[in-house]
Amino acid sequence: MTESLPSVYDESEEPYIDKEAQFYISSSQDNDLKRSFRQLNFNDSVTIRLKHYSYFYYFFDKRSAWITISFLDVTGTYIAAFMIVPGDAEFSLFCRHGKYNTISFEQNKYEKYYEFLLLFSSVGIMLFHDYSFKVKTEECTNQVTDITGFKHSIVKTYYVEAVLEMPPETARIPGNWRIVRPIQIGYKIIVRYSPAVKSIINIRLTDKNEIAALNVIIDYTTGILYTRRMGLDNENKQCVNFGSTPQFATQMLGKVEIGVFSHQYKVAMGMNEIRSNNMKDCMVYGHHLSPYDIQKTVFDSTDKTTVFYAYYIEPV
Repeated sequence: MTESLPSVYDESEEPYIDKEAQFYISSSQDNDLKRSFRQLNFNDSVTIRLKHYSYFYYFFDKRSAWITISFLDVTGTYIAAFMIVPGDAEFSLFCRHGKYNTISFEQNKYEKYYEFLLLFSSVGIMLFHDYSFKVKTEECTNQVTDITGFKHSIVKTYYVEAVLEMPPETARIPGNWRIVRPIQIGYKIIVRYSPAVKSIINIRLTDKNEIAALNVIIDYTTGILYTRRMGLDNENKQCVNFGSTPQFATQMLGKVEIGVFSHQYKVAMGMNEIRSNNMKDCMVYGHHLSPYDIQKTVFDSTDKTTVFYAYYIEPV
């Protein structure tokens, strides 16, 4: 082992995971070991961080080594599965009764570290690698809510370590795109989402009657995040220009933070660099509503295949 690879545990994500749904995987464990977690619902997500230090393949058959994570129903029958074939540098996502959806990645090395997110949405199961969208399957979408566990299989891939983890159920954004929770002064809401290509996303902080105090507009047609204080601004105000970043150039997972203060808001957008909290932000001064009246967060998008999947409210 000549290369130092990152740990499969990410300390920066520790506050945002369900400790009861964090599982360690290694090549020293038995294959097909079944493990259970809570029943999935739409907008649930699973993060997998994985590394290996070696694998075996024949010159004429580079598919002799693989790693598979299969998602199971309560009977132990697999519904959907995710496979890495390191020798052929391929990822595959597939359903039990469907085709393999396969994509190639950069030429692999014996020693490699990966970060994946699987998003179980009502528009399909989506696979992201290093925050970038790779492939989707829709063939078993109607069985997502039957998933209650997983098993792994590691074949001719050596010194494998991985962690599979999920956010708490309370962090899942409901399918009606409404969060009914107040955001107190000195707190912020963190929103994680998957934008549809060329979509325009709206995130509104509102009172209990959904009268908006602040509108955050993330425009993936121009690469600009705007803000608008409803009742005070006559037009959208530019906050963050992300048009020259990978966040605009490719379909990537998104993260926005909105902090509430006595006399202003702070709006920040994540740039999604691996193991980095690089954010671009701006301050928005002045309130139309009392900040104590913010009771809901409401989402919308011009493309309904956008997925808002997790949120957290925490001190700034």
